[in-house]
Amino acid sequence: STSSSSHGKIQITEDPRRLIANEPLYEPDHRYEADLYAAIGSIELSNGQAELAMTHFVKAVDMYQDIGGEERAIADVCLNMAMALFRLGQFDESAEKQFQALDIYEKVVGKGKNPLIMLEDSTTTGLGKPTKIGNQEANAENQNAFRAQLVNMETLQQTLANKTLNEEL
Repeated sequence: STSSSSHGKIQITEDPRRLIANEPLYEPDHRYEADLYAAIGSIELSNGQAELAMTHFVKAVDMYQDIGGEERAIADVCLNMAMALFRLGQFDESAEKQFQALDIYEKVVGKGKNPLIMLEDSTTTGLGKPTKIGNQEANAENQNAFRAQLVNMETLQQTLANKTLNEEL
């Protein structure tokens, strides 16, 4: 509550912390929070902090699952988790996460299609949000940029196979 005195000053008669505590300052955006966890994990992974990245990736996946309908984002994070697990030397777990991501991608974009390479006249903004591009040259340029970022799955699988073979010997 507020009241005014004869001098034109406003006096607050309630503790302002109580007023703020009862009113939400913003509407929570859980999708945005999940995206932030995924992005923080990616940054940590690129800085060589794979274990810390995993904690943020797990949080992102949990939030995406709670939101629902975020299969593409979950697959993207699972692929990053596979990379983090690989860097931590957890090769079997890495392969499992990679296959989990591939299974989700297959459900989202269809069997035999690479979800990381853009289709004609479309690109990806954010995590899996398709947007039209009318310019063929821009589309080709974006496809080349995505191709440069792809993880070479065959090389990763061969490395896993060689590592497993070397451990058995």
